[in-house]
Amino acid sequence: MIKNIDESFSDTLLKIIDEKKLKDSEVYFRANMDRKLFSKIRNGSHPKKTTAISLCIALKLSYEETNDLLIKAGYILNNSEKFDVIISYFLKKKKYDIYEINEALLHYDQPQLGIV
Repeated sequence: MIKNIDESFSDTLLKIIDEKKLKDSEVYFRANMDRKLFSKIRNGSHPKKTTAISLCIALKLSYEETNDLLIKAGYILNNSEKFDVIISYFLKKKKYDIYEINEALLHYDQPQLGIV
């Protein structure tokens, strides 16, 4: 079973960045995070859920793609959590402006994405 272990969050993230032909700096800028935090994740550090979602937003992943990547970090979007419902709404509407998402999260007293 160990031989068949899935790719890590970090490995999958880097693969998606390469597939989308993006620069790391574009991704962490869009994710509203600094280079230092991105570098830690790039090197295998386990991200917080909000950080992982910020990266999904930055990569403009669909709802399904987001959940697929989140699972790699041990998370999933859950319809019983207000934060997750707000994120799901924006993903399903293909609205990827992290500042607009943060406004909605702030309005409902939820944790914000990236550095605030």
